[in-house]
Amino acid sequence: MNRTIRIISACDSFKGSLSSREANLYVKSGVESVFPSAQVRCITIGDGGEGTMEAITDATHATAVTCPAHDALMRPVDARYAVSADGRTAIIEMAQAAGLTMLAHNERNPLYTTTYGVGDMIADALARGCRRLVVGLGGSATNDGGAGMLAALGFRFADTAGNTIAVPVGADLSRIDSVTPPPPGKMPEGLEFILACDVTSPFVGSAGAAKVFSPQKGASPAVVEQLEEGMRHLAEVYAAASGRDISTTAGAGAAGGLAGGFIAMLGATVRSGIDLVLDLAGFDAAVADADLVITGEGRLDTQTAMGKAPWGIMRRASAAGVPTVAIGGSVDDPGSIVGAGFLAAVPVVQGPVSLQTAMQTAVAADNVHNTAAMICRLFFRDV
Repeated sequence: MNRTIRIISACDSFKGSLSSREANLYVKSGVESVFPSAQVRCITIGDGGEGTMEAITDATHATAVTCPAHDALMRPVDARYAVSADGRTAIIEMAQAAGLTMLAHNERNPLYTTTYGVGDMIADALARGCRRLVVGLGGSATNDGGAGMLAALGFRFADTAGNTIAVPVGADLSRIDSVTPPPPGKMPEGLEFILACDVTSPFVGSAGAAKVFSPQKGASPAVVEQLEEGMRHLAEVYAAASGRDISTTAGAGAAGGLAGGFIAMLGATVRSGIDLVLDLAGFDAAVADADLVITGEGRLDTQTAMGKAPWGIMRRASAAGVPTVAIGGSVDDPGSIVGAGFLAAVPVVQGPVSLQTAMQTAVAADNVHNTAAMICRLFFRDV
């Protein structure tokens, strides 16, 4: 070999098996088993959901902190978020407080869950001096339109009789008559909220938060309709209070409408989660002289080719003229994945094996290592 091979490994997590950081390390070890002198740049990946805080922390050298908060059923929890090196930016995953995986299956019902705990985390970050808040919107157990989060920050929700709704949940949305911002001095001036997500669903409608996502959080068909009615009503309340109608705003339906509450009442902006992470990690500069990008996730399928994290990575790499290979624990419809622009879609599982075995961390690590080595032998066969 007469030149240095340069590879970027930017794998998303293989959920249940490997974190993004771990998957990248095993890609790196696989590459180096074939080309010991190769330069492998590992970029931790998140697209707004699980792993986003870790990805941004890696990219910005932020520090993890812990604060008291509430889960989606208002039980006390210790939530983790990160603060940038300059102390001005907080990186928050809403699922740390209001995540679906924090609830047992028999507890999941978005009529009774709240994002109040997300507001707890924001309040803690503000008290630490953070004025720029990046919030990942994935994995929510909620469909409260962000009302719970706002209530925790001092916004007052009231019914038609003027009674305060202290901790709004999904079942309360239709009876909210007004929302009043916190009194002057309650929140600092000059705050910037950036929402990291790759969901484009509007606040309401057939593609909105309640219709599309609440069934995944335990909502029955009747509950879906109740939540949809409540979200339509809440959108009107938000519009009356802020002048912002977020009913059809793309992305406002993310995290059960939490995004809509941020946009309407806090003036938040929405960014593609994967693009935000790649920007912070300096991906475009890193890929400029790369030979190959290896990305992946636990399951590659048609969704991969429709905007998930590996697609966002491939799109940026393609713009720089660098090919991208996707690896996955399973590969469904590889033709659509290659058709979307990937050089190849490669399953990492080597031979017939049960799903339980394939998802064991040691097995997945071995498979990712071996697959990366095989890709290098094929792609760089003439080097």
